[in-house]
Amino acid sequence: MSFNMPELMDFKKFAKSKLKLLYSEETIFIDGSFKEVGNDKIFSGDKFEAHIVKESGKKEDIELIYKTYLDWFNITRNENEKERIFVSVKQDASGRKEE
Repeated sequence: MSFNMPELMDFKKFAKSKLKLLYSEETIFIDGSFKEVGNDKIFSGDKFEAHIVKESGKKEDIELIYKTYLDWFNITRNENEKERIFVSVKQDASGRKEE
């Protein structure tokens, strides 16, 4: 199996250079669900603090944020991990990180 990136690309560089998204140091807590390629089981509880990314001139979109993290995971995953497919996402009850 071949992977798209020979070395690990950090998320910020991936979002900005590969996808042309605006990257923010501001974070949001998200709770996502995904499937793995070749498996119909839905994995839920993918909870983490995510940097906000958005398209220029558009509002923050939690679905875009989670899909961007999944895309990044898929190109940086190791050979023992399966590709992940978006199912759903919501803002975690923790809300935004207080600064």
